[in-house]
Amino acid sequence: MPAMVTTKDIAIKLGLSISTIGRALSGDPRISEKTKRAVRIAAEELGYVENLPARMMRGGSSNLIGLILPDIRNDFFASIAQALSESCDREGYRIALSITGDDPETETRHIRDFVGARVAGIILVPSAGLKSESVTLLRQVPHVQLLRYAHGPDDLWFGIDDDDAMERAVGHLLDLGHRRIAYIAGSERLSTGRRRLEGVHEAYRKRDIPLSMLTALLDKPTASWGERAVDEVMALPDPPTAILSGSAHVTMGIIASLRRAGVDIPTQMSVIGFGDPSWSLWWQPPLTVIRPPIQSLATHCALWFMDRLRTAGDQLVQSHHATSSSELVVRGSTGPPRNS
Repeated sequence: MPAMVTTKDIAIKLGLSISTIGRALSGDPRISEKTKRAVRIAAEELGYVENLPARMMRGGSSNLIGLILPDIRNDFFASIAQALSESCDREGYRIALSITGDDPETETRHIRDFVGARVAGIILVPSAGLKSESVTLLRQVPHVQLLRYAHGPDDLWFGIDDDDAMERAVGHLLDLGHRRIAYIAGSERLSTGRRRLEGVHEAYRKRDIPLSMLTALLDKPTASWGERAVDEVMALPDPPTAILSGSAHVTMGIIASLRRAGVDIPTQMSVIGFGDPSWSLWWQPPLTVIRPPIQSLATHCALWFMDRLRTAGDQLVQSHHATSSSELVVRGSTGPPRNS
């Protein structure tokens, strides 16, 4: 394995002492600009990379922020990661990405690794089963929760106004004349799952429509669950006339199942998806969606968190909740129920 380039290598190349090289790299005012420039050029030529643990032992700080996501195989979380990375990069921080698969054990291992690496902070989309060990570890490093909220860590969270988004989506379907609606989404074990289901219920309550007309199917927010759930509701004696998704992954499963069954949309089934990937416009008919404010949510979270890091924020605000509103984008996949 090739040896890492060190300050000693730069010192040998320039005929200077190691201490002079170290001072030049750290911007010490006692070193002339001419020497600093020569050291920077030599460091670039040799491929020198500063030893981060050593810098931190000297009292420096990390510029790495750990980002822990459950998944990155769909546009929703991928867009979150992209927006966070861009915001952090502009402010001199770097994102180190971790994927947990919504597994609490994996989540704990990754949090432990980030804490051990002395990252500047952690941005976390927690699993439904966040372990007590994870909570203990998080208390050792600045952190903020994103999208989902779990009790135990610091009370700092940026998310979406989930219940309002779902209430407006269901209201749109009810106003079109639908009554039998299937809501397919993630489990109530997730904070997002609980709030979104409450929004669905609220739309029915506000219009005095019996909740017995609603079919809610909740499980892991995956595409395969979306497919199975659609197969289940289509087999009912009195199937729904509209389907609402509560998850980006679930939306893909719903579309796949309906297409396989040859269901005409919106004539036979109205559909509202969650998230607004580019394919939702290409699909025929274009998909009505709940469009979460991904870019603004990620940007606000990143900027607030980096400001907290710079101002030793652990001694400042201990509770902060910020919600952003989603947009209901009405397209061609929703219409009045047949024979209405």
